[in-house]
Amino acid sequence: MQPLLKMDLSLKYREIWRLTWPVMLGMLAHNFINLTDTVFLGWVGETELGAAAIGGLFFYGIFVIGFGFSIGTQILISRRNGEGRPAEIGRIFNHSMGFLLLLGVVFIALTLVIAPLILKPALASDQVYQATWEYLKYRIFGIIFSFAIAAFRAFYIGTLRPALVSWSAGLMAVLNILLSWILIFGELGFPAMGIAGAAIASVISEAAGLLFLWLLSLKAGFSRNYGILKAGGFDFALIRHTLEVSVFTMIQNFMAMGAWLIFFIIIEQSGERPLAISNIIRSIYIMLMIPLWAFGTTANTLVSNLMGAGRQDIVLKALRRITLMSLWSTAFVVGIATLLPGPIFSIYNASPDLYREALPVFYMVMAALIMFSIVIPVYSAVSGTGDTRAGMIIEAITIFTYLAFVFTVVIILQQGVVVAWYSEFVYFIVMGSLSWAYLRFGKWRSIRI
Repeated sequence: MQPLLKMDLSLKYREIWRLTWPVMLGMLAHNFINLTDTVFLGWVGETELGAAAIGGLFFYGIFVIGFGFSIGTQILISRRNGEGRPAEIGRIFNHSMGFLLLLGVVFIALTLVIAPLILKPALASDQVYQATWEYLKYRIFGIIFSFAIAAFRAFYIGTLRPALVSWSAGLMAVLNILLSWILIFGELGFPAMGIAGAAIASVISEAAGLLFLWLLSLKAGFSRNYGILKAGGFDFALIRHTLEVSVFTMIQNFMAMGAWLIFFIIIEQSGERPLAISNIIRSIYIMLMIPLWAFGTTANTLVSNLMGAGRQDIVLKALRRITLMSLWSTAFVVGIATLLPGPIFSIYNASPDLYREALPVFYMVMAALIMFSIVIPVYSAVSGTGDTRAGMIIEAITIFTYLAFVFTVVIILQQGVVVAWYSEFVYFIVMGSLSWAYLRFGKWRSIRI
């Protein structure tokens, strides 16, 4: 019998680390899929490198809608875990899984019809457009597997078992590296598929990751103890309640990824070189964000678990410790990366000119990550309280300010890629200030979900 895991209310740093490191490893493995595409396509050409960035951002713009729903699911599962109600956890998971699978089918159909109508007029280079569509028309089929994996992630993290998530992510990372090498370059007798091979490799890897999680959940007895993966009547009231929590995280995640996509479309207007530079920086940036995003996930989960247990009085204490650990971990990673820009850029087959132009952006982003490590746990705690509407409003104000800055400096003032990336400081200052103000003065302690 799998026990219902409860939070250690002593909030020791060791306990916070126990919950965070598996999430960190899982994110590391998952992001290797993005890194693999960027590294391998860097050896194919700058056009493919930039196109994969835009196609990938389009895909993740869709993914984060489903992921936002899974975050709402995770918040509810965490709250029920704190309340000690395992049967409700199973019902929430099953309904969320069904909803996400249906949503995935809908988005596949919509993308195949609508994406070319959006991308072709938005991109200045026809070569970039053709390569982007070649990537996306295959990559989009992975969305249904990604959505289902997000539902499992919500269950395992919400019930304080994050280590199990990292196993699936590790499998996907290893398989994606192997398949990308085979399909992009045409190894082991397969035809060289270039950018399309990168997309197909990612889809197959995600399907394998989902199958692993499904079998693991059945073998571990979670179906018996929580009632997950069991057929039953569809409760529209439960889906409606989950959506009431999730809709705002869905919107805020879509806005955040949409802002990234708009940023890259604006950069693309400056030429293929700035786009290639920004894609490499994005790839490095996302990998180095892993510690702080993992602590953000921990903040979200612990806040909801603590509030479910009726311990609102120690939420801010927990958040302070999580934020400190996020800062220490990120500073350690950034310190190492700052000393090794040459070896890092060599992974991407960056030319000397590209490396020289990208280096100022690299150092600026390293500084931004320190600020980000403090902001993200605080912002994640806002949604963890259950007030996902507040999180969405904070995101909306932040993104409006961020995009206004990018548009002004790139389109109106005609500044280069370095100045454009200063927008990251604008983003974090606005988001951090609003999140801190909400937790300091907002009425979140009495929220019931």
